Amino acid sequence: MDGTGLMQVLHLLSTVLSGKDIPAIEIEQGNRDRRSVIPLIPRNEPVKDYGHLRRPPGWTPATPLSTPQWCYFKVPLSGLPALRKMASSGTMRVSDNDILCAFCWQRISAIRLARGIPANTVVKFTRAIDGRTALGVPSSYMGHFIHHSIVSLPLGQIASSPLPTIAQTLRRALNATNTPWAIRSYATFIAREPDKSQLVFGGLRDINLDLGATSVVASAGDEAASAVPDTYGELGKVCFVRRPKVSPIAGTITITPAEGGALPVALCLPEVDLEALKKDGEWGRFTRFVG
Repeated sequence: MDGTGLMQVLHLLSTVLSGKDIPAIEIEQGNRDRRSVIPLIPRNEPVKDYGHLRRPPGWTPATPLSTPQWCYFKVPLSGLPALRKMASSGTMRVSDNDILCAFCWQRISAIRLARGIPANTVVKFTRAIDGRTALGVPSSYMGHFIHHSIVSLPLGQIASSPLPTIAQTLRRALNATNTPWAIRSYATFIAREPDKSQLVFGGLRDINLDLGATSVVASAGDEAASAVPDTYGELGKVCFVRRPKVSPIAGTITITPAEGGALPVALCLPEVDLEALKKDGEWGRFTRFVG
């Protein structure tokens, strides 16, 4: 089950607690056989290369530079128009999610560059994508459907490029990855692998350099919208959404639905990065530290 599947569980709970019947289509999707949801590509047709998901022999994860910690910041909705204006340039449409991911990547890159990491160090930004829409699968299907878009750039280029350039680069990568052929290729690649224990979900990551983002919202184009139902019968309304307190997953960014006029953003970074980010003036223009 992925995040959308979890949101569907909450939707079903909301439906039942509100005294309503679960629609037949949602019962059908909830019991759908996952083995036939994504049509695999025949062997005589081209398949997108996902070889980067294989674990190289002898590879071991990097050791954190300092203790990774979870930390919440809030992005006031009142500041989003200014951030959109900064990140909007040309005719290419970018979403709030593109802009927020680009902003996070740029500011974290800037503080790491200031700490002395060489500007030519290539770092990676991974975004979780729900492939249901591209393949015409209803959001009520509860099985795992996540794949990833990946952008790799030199640290100095990320820190020095205009924000619209980074946002558009992330958008192009997402558009290229979120297609029926790419998703079918992903499923086909995994199905053909003889030893799936050697695959790394989302590819290899250096926890001191690489970042990965996910978002718990109804639409990538509207970060103020929530994918979480707001009423649960006699239990009342949802007040907020938070990640559970889990072990640190360094390099993780989670954008959650708006509350109280702001978007909570959960970051898990090495402590040295979090301390530097709190002091970064540009980061502070658009965020508020929570803890």
